[in-house]
Amino acid sequence: MSSLTIPVIKKIKEKEKMVLTRQITGESMVSVGEEVAAETILGTKRFSREVKYRLPGAKLTVSPGEKIVRGQLIGSRKVMLGLRSSKILAPVDGEVKSIGNNGEVVFQEYGQAEKIAAGCWGKIAAIEDGTVSIETMVKRIFGATGIGGSCSGFIKNLAKSDEIVTPQLLSSSVAGMIVCGGSLLLRETVEKAQALGACGIIAGGINYREFAAFKKENHPFTIVITDGFGAVPMGINIPEVYAMVDGSEAMVTIPVNIKTVSKSEEKEVERVPLNIGTVVRILAAEKMGRYGKITAISEKEEVLPSGLKDFVAEVKVGEEMSAVAVSNLQAVI
Repeated sequence: MSSLTIPVIKKIKEKEKMVLTRQITGESMVSVGEEVAAETILGTKRFSREVKYRLPGAKLTVSPGEKIVRGQLIGSRKVMLGLRSSKILAPVDGEVKSIGNNGEVVFQEYGQAEKIAAGCWGKIAAIEDGTVSIETMVKRIFGATGIGGSCSGFIKNLAKSDEIVTPQLLSSSVAGMIVCGGSLLLRETVEKAQALGACGIIAGGINYREFAAFKKENHPFTIVITDGFGAVPMGINIPEVYAMVDGSEAMVTIPVNIKTVSKSEEKEVERVPLNIGTVVRILAAEKMGRYGKITAISEKEEVLPSGLKDFVAEVKVGEEMSAVAVSNLQAVI
């Protein structure tokens, strides 16, 4: 029995060195080699957004790329059946981005410059083209899949690991936050989180069809699924880690390119001995993504319903006991 081994899945890496980046648009307030705290101000950044207006029949006196200020006269158009002329004033501070033949005008609005903090303890590694790189030590948590871009914000625990993440759990307090928790993420919850200004959302599971729809739409909102499709509670230790860092700064990275490795390049998968008490993740369909602890292991191979033979382990999942083929188990470390 001592010769039985299973592959390892690592969900959390402790104290890993990493370079985090922050974007600024003004002059840097720090220098390379300087040690910084989470609250250290690195510089400022001016945020912007697109604003669209329909101005049919307008005669504009500005061109795309031209800077404007709110209230500036930028054109006119006829009203009251052409009997009167109405002034058109710039609705925002910024610039004219485009003018369409259908009367649609797109403005790029510039907001006020905001201070950008380091968000972590570390050392300034580089400052180049508005990007400040900070070398720091992090606790890295790996997800199963995700969509959207990378984001950073403060952690806000929202639900217990086995709860459904419903829209009713969200309030205006999630603005600027990375929302975490729950076993099943609903589309309505994602849409409400985005509307309230959340940076991203992390949950244990999601309906596959909804996830596929998000991918097809190239949904820009950052979503990370830690364990799989369907209602899947977050992996062992992950909720505890999020509870420990609740309110702390975090960064979510979504890989955009996945390198495929040929069999000749493929590294050997790490394996560990299977023992009583080993914490495992189940890969069998009926319990896919669930976590539990080994309580017993068969002395010899048994015939499975598929007709194949394998050793069978008794796994305690919550208060339930399940018999699972050893080949359908991964050790969690």
